[in-house]
Amino acid sequence: MRPRPHVRSRAVVALLALVTVSACGSRVDLSAQRAAELGPVVETRTLEDPAGPAVDIAPGAIAADPLSPAGPATAAPGSSVAPTTAPAGSSGSRGGTSGVTTTTGSAKLDGASRGEANVCPQQGPPITIGQVGSWSGLIGQSVSQGKTALQVWARYMNDHGGVACHPVRVISKDDQSDSSLATSAVQSLIQDEKVSALVGSFSIISVAGYVQGIKNSGVPTIGGDGTTEPWTTNPLLFDVGGAILEQYFLAAKAHAQRGFTKLAIITCVEATSCTDAAESLSSGPLSAEAAGQQVVLKQTTSITQADYTSACQSAKNAGANSIFLGLDAASITRFAASCDTLGYHPQLYTVSLAASFDVASPSLQDFEIQVGSPVFPYTENRTAAQHVFHEAFAKYAPGVKVNSGASQAWTAGMMFARALEKLGPAAISQTITPAHVLRGLGMIKAETLGGLIPSTTYTFGQSHTPAGKCGAILIFRKGAWSAINGGRFTCV
Repeated sequence: MRPRPHVRSRAVVALLALVTVSACGSRVDLSAQRAAELGPVVETRTLEDPAGPAVDIAPGAIAADPLSPAGPATAAPGSSVAPTTAPAGSSGSRGGTSGVTTTTGSAKLDGASRGEANVCPQQGPPITIGQVGSWSGLIGQSVSQGKTALQVWARYMNDHGGVACHPVRVISKDDQSDSSLATSAVQSLIQDEKVSALVGSFSIISVAGYVQGIKNSGVPTIGGDGTTEPWTTNPLLFDVGGAILEQYFLAAKAHAQRGFTKLAIITCVEATSCTDAAESLSSGPLSAEAAGQQVVLKQTTSITQADYTSACQSAKNAGANSIFLGLDAASITRFAASCDTLGYHPQLYTVSLAASFDVASPSLQDFEIQVGSPVFPYTENRTAAQHVFHEAFAKYAPGVKVNSGASQAWTAGMMFARALEKLGPAAISQTITPAHVLRGLGMIKAETLGGLIPSTTYTFGQSHTPAGKCGAILIFRKGAWSAINGGRFTCV
């Protein structure tokens, strides 16, 4: 007998409730997990991937869900909110298409990703999504474009018929790199704002608090910084793009292939992501040695230091011609300035989010810096999906110079949209709940978002997001960023 819809919805909640995540629990052995998942090295091109047909569901198959009462959310004071309504007669990116197209024919829910308006027989109830990030404080410079990008994405989607014909509203909260603030921000979005999902969150230092906030909630987080362990171990976190440890390996391999084989690993003491990076590069299937480098120095430091001359001298004395820096954008600039005073200019690589430093800084002009990007290189404008990204910023945030934070948040938004598109036209009239979003995510198979991300598959009721094995390499040289090999994804 086919179970009733509300029984299935409750089963989803019950399944997720069985999975507990403790901010203070034991650490997962990521090396063992990666060893089980890694395959041979391959290389694929970022070709546009035509969207497949929507997965239709029977009328009424999506029942109202007790997780999320109907009705639009009201933003708390101090929160940033993107409007839900599409301006009347607004123009699309191509051909002057209007924001919402009404038709008596079949709905087309996935036009926005190609710069076209969605074809909507009707407009669905508004959707509220939440976002939490460290927009101010220690790492604000590195991640703040994630907030801007999700606001741009929401405006763009609403001008093109909404997310699967639902207008979308974003409420963004700042956790200031404070775990307790991250917990309260997440809980407020879930309990008070009744968000359908959290999208594009960037809580790197405060991740323990973020995880505590989503615990047992049944509310998924789709994409964001992707830099910490929970992104590939927590069932409610859906990483979008390649996993972070794989990005370090790809950058290390790129250095080794160019002859920079003597590596110093210098990482911060403030974040578990720094510890994870150092451990991964030191041993295991994604180590620097496996990539072709020899570790000649390991050292920790703080992102609050004003000067890094001592660390530069240590790396120079050790003979390092390559340095992995587990630091934020501002610290990398200071580190380069310190090494410059010694006349020491090794090759550098780091996390893509830390590459948001001022490219015009005089201290950086004699350095080359590489990063592995988990999503499409924001420097590229070759495919239709990449063109939509750049056009949206040009229209809604003119003058903003995009970076990796922007591309990662944008792809998170597009993955959320694709999950709802998978539910089909029958979902248009429904009030979208977390259970609906989880069901749509479970339908994501070999998805590339038109070439914005490596092929990605999620499983309904998954215990964790499998680590994405691919990434693209970006290099900073002579004051500018560019993509290596045309932005093609290389896979581990």
